Amino acid sequence: MTAPTVDERPRFTCPWCARSSPNPHDISNGYCGRCHWWTGVPELYEVWRGEPEQVTMLAAARTVTLNRYRGPVEHLDRLRAALARAETPARCDAIVTLANRVRQP
Repeated sequence: MTAPTVDERPRFTCPWCARSSPNPHDISNGYCGRCHWWTGVPELYEVWRGEPEQVTMLAAARTVTLNRYRGPVEHLDRLRAALARAETPARCDAIVTLANRVRQP
């Protein structure tokens, strides 16, 4: 009789549901297949865990990118409006990256 083998592969363990995955994509992206969310990405996890049933990737991206804004306070309303029109998380990221380049006169 042989001893059972131990799976030595690296694993990602979800901080929310404790599911463990050896999938290299799950590990590199911090993605949980059971929760269907990037629970291994601290910024996205913080947004998601507040209301996991209602948040979408786009809504989380809007929140995370807004929190990254470091430009003039008087531009926040315009930034919020631009993020509301953004159709993808990548677009949200591009908007806040450009907004952070704006300097006060």
